Amino acid sequence: MLQLPANVEFILNMLNESGYEAYVVGGCVRDALRGQQPHDWDVCTSCLPEEAVELFEALGYPVLKTGLKHGTITILMDGEGYEVTTFRTDGDYSDHRRPDAVHYTESLLEDLSRRDFTINAMAYNPVLGFVDYYGGQADLEQRVIRCVGDPGQRFNEDALRILRALRFSAVFGYGIDPATENSIRLNKLLLHEISGERIRDELCKILVTENSARLLRRYADIFSVVIPEMEACIGFRQNNPYHLYDVWEHTLCALEESPNDLWVRLTLLFHDIGKPLCYTEDENGVGHFYGHPAVSEQMTRARMRALRFSNREIDTVSQLVRHHDDDVQLSTAYARKLLNRLGGFEQARRLIDVKKADVSAQDHALYHQRTDKLCSFGLILRKIEADSLAFTIKDLTIDGHDLMGIGYEAGPGIGQMLKRLLDEVISGDLPNTKAALIAYAAKHKE
Repeated sequence: MLQLPANVEFILNMLNESGYEAYVVGGCVRDALRGQQPHDWDVCTSCLPEEAVELFEALGYPVLKTGLKHGTITILMDGEGYEVTTFRTDGDYSDHRRPDAVHYTESLLEDLSRRDFTINAMAYNPVLGFVDYYGGQADLEQRVIRCVGDPGQRFNEDALRILRALRFSAVFGYGIDPATENSIRLNKLLLHEISGERIRDELCKILVTENSARLLRRYADIFSVVIPEMEACIGFRQNNPYHLYDVWEHTLCALEESPNDLWVRLTLLFHDIGKPLCYTEDENGVGHFYGHPAVSEQMTRARMRALRFSNREIDTVSQLVRHHDDDVQLSTAYARKLLNRLGGFEQARRLIDVKKADVSAQDHALYHQRTDKLCSFGLILRKIEADSLAFTIKDLTIDGHDLMGIGYEAGPGIGQMLKRLLDEVISGDLPNTKAALIAYAAKHKE
């Protein structure tokens, strides 16, 4: 028996007492059976949308009709919205994403038959109990992701289900049914029909799970469809004594050692994507990848644009890709310059996390030496933060108005002098005091 919120139970009772079938359905039933609190409670019913609107408005509840085209209304109760959807069957899926039309039905079985996976195709009513035509409860117990009915039909209806299957596998730590997995591989090119932003959303949800590297490793051929640049990395031998793995396996091992930060993990996914294009061998047959951070950055920007990330998100990841191979120096001046380039402590800490994960997937003999250095660099950053040392122009004790007060004219000369002052402060040659900065600016005024 499921413990339903009072408002959800009220909605079911009102529909039942009015002569309709009504159930909670889908992800809320799945999550409740897994012992998790559902985020949303979705109701399905034999009641037509117009009838449901009339019923609940008569009871004094506001009803949103924004989903009416697909048979869904939203009932507002106590500041929360509860979706109620009429039993339906779907028409053809000409775009492999959404049905061209929906048709109402009085059959719960028909409604559940169109859903993606068995664990999402269960319904519950407090009087009738669980309705589980497709073995969703058994698959939950056996920790299996399995399509409802024919997997090929499900994926042709909505190709995004391919990535959803992988995401559920990653989030829940479940395996994928062999027939479903085989159909995923057979139908993987349908992912070309899916918009970049929908692929982006599923990819990000997968990356922040603890099973992300396992999924990427097992389904590299699937992920290569949505990130084609990855294909060249798979099995690409590095032929370098500092590297134990091919480019793809190195990427996966680094991901496994990374903290659960989306931007760190996206960076690691892309950080060596340009290596196959930069590969050269010296006279001893040793492989080198000169300039690969810059090439990887360019490729990262292009792929993230295609996946419809925001400009800010693209800049965040691309900047880390560009600097991931930098040899950090254990000096305060270097650290302050890096903070200036990266834009602050948060991004600098991400870079340390990227570099630590990168090092962990290289030659183990150098691991402790390199990570010790990165830890020492982290201590320098903490000291800079604790002491509030300047690393941007806005941190200076003077600004453009102060320079105009000693005779500087408005224009680019002010910005140039402020940058020069910051360089002097960062290098330690000039204290960040107003008197010292004014004196230096006055002396060097052209």
